Amino acid sequence: HDALPICVNFYDAYLDDANFYGANLTRVNFYDADLARANLTGAKLTRANFYDADLAGANFTRADLDFVNFAGADLYRVNLAGANLADVNLGDYERGLDGYARKKAQ
Repeated sequence: HDALPICVNFYDAYLDDANFYGANLTRVNFYDADLARANLTGAKLTRANFYDADLAGANFTRADLDFVNFAGADLYRVNLAGANLADVNLGDYERGLDGYARKKAQ
């Protein structure tokens, strides 16, 4: 079985273009982190926190985003195709039909 990360904290970290492909990032804190264009394809992110993070252009294809918090995050052109969005908080965004995040209609 997969071991859970314990107290992993990327608060305010600079992680542009990071490759977390298939990584177990359960309960990891990315509060205010810069993850523009990061690859999180297939990552397990259950209960991760992306509050106020810059995720512009990030790829979450087929990621497990169960109970993830994206409130206040920049989700411009984020790819959510095939991602599990059960109980996710996308803040001001929603997944469009093309799989990309887009601002909710006001």
